[in-house]
Amino acid sequence: MTQARVEPTRTRAIADPVPPPREDDHDIAADAPLAVRLRSAGLSYREVGGELVVLDFDGSQYFTIHGSGVLLFEMLKEQRTREELVAALLARFDVDEMTARRGVDSFLADLTGAGLLST
Repeated sequence: MTQARVEPTRTRAIADPVPPPREDDHDIAADAPLAVRLRSAGLSYREVGGELVVLDFDGSQYFTIHGSGVLLFEMLKEQRTREELVAALLARFDVDEMTARRGVDSFLADLTGAGLLST
């Protein structure tokens, strides 16, 4: 599986959706909202060479999204639960469930931190 990478040009880097395993791994979904979607205003995105280029007009920044992040981002055009996103990674890529969960959690946390999601 090609790991996703979201890279902003004016802010901190957003972590890979499928990070490597850690010793202290645990399920961190307890605080996660039931469902999220991309913010409806101030965003524009285009696929360029297998990557997504996301323009955040409100935040005056742009991001590139690679690998599995493209699938997750595309799914977030509609309201999605964490479980739907995890299931999509499991169906599309050769990863175990814990890796998919960590990846989705990391990706959602980074998009939330960048202000790109709404509930």
